[in-house]
Amino acid sequence: NNGANNGANNGANNGNNGNNGGNNGGNNGAPGCFELSDGRCVEETFANPPVLEPNGDGIYELSLGAAEVTIAGQRHCVRAYNGSFQAPTIETAAREGDTPRSVRIDLANRLEGHAYRSLLGGECNCQTSEGVSCDPAHVHNACESVTEDCACLDEDGEACEHLFDFNVTNLHAHGAHTRPDWARGGSPCEPYTDDRGVTFFCRDCDEDLCDGEGDNSCYHADNVLNAVHPSEGARYRWDIDEDETHHAGLQWYHPHIHGTTAIQVASGAAGAWIVRGDVDTVPRMAEAKERVIVFSTPSIDGDGFEPLADGEACTDATITFDDFKTLGSTSATQLNVINGVRRPRMVTAPGQVERWRVVHAGFLDEVFWGLFRGADGDCTDYSTASEDTIRLTQIGRDGLILPQSFEDDYVFMSPGYRVEALLGGGEQFKDGETWCLVAARFLQDPDRERFGDFGAQPMAPREPPTRAEILTRFDTDGDVIAILNVASSAGPATSTERPAIDAVTALAKPLDLGGVDAA
Repeated sequence: NNGANNGANNGANNGNNGNNGGNNGGNNGAPGCFELSDGRCVEETFANPPVLEPNGDGIYELSLGAAEVTIAGQRHCVRAYNGSFQAPTIETAAREGDTPRSVRIDLANRLEGHAYRSLLGGECNCQTSEGVSCDPAHVHNACESVTEDCACLDEDGEACEHLFDFNVTNLHAHGAHTRPDWARGGSPCEPYTDDRGVTFFCRDCDEDLCDGEGDNSCYHADNVLNAVHPSEGARYRWDIDEDETHHAGLQWYHPHIHGTTAIQVASGAAGAWIVRGDVDTVPRMAEAKERVIVFSTPSIDGDGFEPLADGEACTDATITFDDFKTLGSTSATQLNVINGVRRPRMVTAPGQVERWRVVHAGFLDEVFWGLFRGADGDCTDYSTASEDTIRLTQIGRDGLILPQSFEDDYVFMSPGYRVEALLGGGEQFKDGETWCLVAARFLQDPDRERFGDFGAQPMAPREPPTRAEILTRFDTDGDVIAILNVASSAGPATSTERPAIDAVTALAKPLDLGGVDAA
């Protein structure tokens, strides 16, 4: 969807067309016309993110660099993985026998030079007293030895406060049960330099951090304290079965460097990570149409980031997502996109069972999601009446199978949350219906007076909202973030019968907390 400039690593798989293969069903993302009940021909514009394939050595290659993308019709230059907004999905196959699994990732920081910014907004120029460019102390690597004679000044010549470097990065396995520092044992890690001049470093093990294995003998694990500077790389290994078989479910990956996490995640540097396992073998689960839904909130509406000018090329010097003040504006209108696309259209067969894997990869605010009956095929209006609501059957939260499924009129999600749900099948999804996926935002509300104290707090309301207040917010300020058309022209359903819920919940991890059954 983001066009040819998004990089060769994604290619045609990043468009809205093309079959997504695997468990996605026959028409998910397939090209062509789907006839609606009103006689119109529409194209499905939803597509799962492309699946990242490992190289010949079994290593996933991620590159963070400047990428030109189109978001809601605007051309932007962002810091993104492999040239795409959103990043590709990483899939880890189910464990076979007793062989532990490791996920090997080489992360390249393709950005060139530092980008020092102040928390208060604006670029910072760092120079010595003699006017020579310098690298300041206490930016990301607080213990790194640098010259003390280094002053960082803003455009007015004042000292920058709360200095960060937007071009420093790292990698976080969000939700994984793996070591937070180094990957112990196994084959030694050797640094190397690729054909583009980026050197990929291993974990320094001088002080027996890896059981005395010696210099550069271990990989980084889920090390959020690591700092990968511009034109450098880092070698990661996530040993996810080190203690026991890792739980199956939806995780995600993103940068987690202090001071740049929000700006890089808002740029689309975030992707789904699916760990396969026992839940995927429950009867009829594989026949469900699987949708991977990465929800993000790039700041381009209202007083958000300005797009590239006409004819302006995307380079490290023209990155548009580049200021804390804009990123954190509490009055900015929140734009909601799915897999980098504004209001994508899904098309599904009557009675089709769907399995939704949803990750909130936004940088700031909570949302409530609801699936409501549309007044027409384009969701120009919708009804929130109980009989016009589809209640998603949630079977997983934050990468874990739930010991008991549950349904509600809405789904609540904060940044970082993951939801796995089943819908469709039986009497759901009749030919000709349109369902509208609607997001309602509550915190940092730009129009605080209409709802009194509810939504007026800078962080969270003092009291939880009532169901009536939530539905009122859907009715008055809801944003349609996706359209789901049910059409017989989508072909036969891959499955019209859901997996047995008790077979799913039986796979949940025990929740015995000190003798108290948390279930």
